[in-house]
Amino acid sequence: MASAAEHMEAEELAARLRRGEVENGTLCVVDVRDSDFEGGHIRGAVNLPSIKLQGSPDALDAFVASLAGKSALVVHCMLSQVRGPASARLIRAALKQCKHPAPRVYILRDGFEGFLYRFAKTEPSLFIGLESDVWPFLDDPK
Repeated sequence: MASAAEHMEAEELAARLRRGEVENGTLCVVDVRDSDFEGGHIRGAVNLPSIKLQGSPDALDAFVASLAGKSALVVHCMLSQVRGPASARLIRAALKQCKHPAPRVYILRDGFEGFLYRFAKTEPSLFIGLESDVWPFLDDPK
């Protein structure tokens, strides 16, 4: 494993979602946002708040164990500047201790917000539960 997680571009994640990689079990998307997970998320994303990852070794261990068979893990928060990268480092460290082959760990470049603004209007099927009262631009006809 490399020393730092690589970034995955929004277009690459969208392509993997279109190919059904979450549904077929090869890709895991983990959203480490806390209460800001409410109001919508990327289709298939697992919500594992960063505070839970940092504060509960049991939660981290259980999550890492659930990654068996996955080839890639994409971690993100709202902007992927603080919570996402910190969580990715924590997960990568825990993966070094696991007995199964570790998935490649990525950080979603520009986070949920970047993915949202890039695809919410053109490919709403890439999301679950987007609420226009949380994301008012969704109602903007432009």
